[in-house]
Formats: sequence, C-alpha cells, structure tokens
Amino acid sequence: MTHPARATYDETTRINQDRFLEHYKLVGNIEEAAAEAAIHWTVVYGWRRENVLGFHQRFLDARERYADYLESLARKRIENPSFNGRIGSDVLLIAQLNAKRPGEYRPNV
Repeated sequence: MTHPARATYDETTRINQDRFLEHYKLVGNIEEAAAEAAIHWTVVYGWRRENVLGFHQRFLDARERYADYLESLARKRIENPSFNGRIGSDVLLIAQLNAKRPGEYRPNV
C-alpha cells in the first residue's frame, strides 16, 4: 500500500527540492537553504528519509558541489588571502574542509 503522503508528491515537490538544492550547494547548511527556498527544514529531512523523488542522491550530489566550492575558495585564499577585499577566517575554512572532505583535509592523529 502506498503511503498517503506519497500521493501528494508532484511537480511542486520537485520544484521545491530543486530550489532547496540550488541554495544548499552554495551554503552547505540545511536550515539556511530551506529558509531561502521558502520551506521548513524538517521537510528536507523527510525527503531524505523517504527518498522522495530520488532526493537522497540529489542531496548528496549538492553536498559534493558545496565541498567543491570550499576547495575552490581555499585555493583562492592560498593564492591571494584577501582576494575578495576581506580577510576571512582561515580556521573556519579549514574546519569546513575537514568536515566536508575529511579524507583529504582532516589531519591523521
């Protein structure tokens, strides 16, 4: 038997997912991306848990895109520490790289 909520998944759901994922790959934060996409963050967890319209893999792909963005930012910071006219936090940048790409950036103890 199909879950009753599944019957309501439609093109609007896909559009909302796409809008969320576009924001997520730029900010890497579920709550912030959900707010920008005008949905509640708990909806995203439901989409992932239920894999609504194949959302789980699309979410993982967006997470990889965010990690790519962090690597690009790190390279720019290495070449020019104030490339954007501001000096940001290298420590926070390293922490994000450690979290998103631990195999490459997390120091081995």
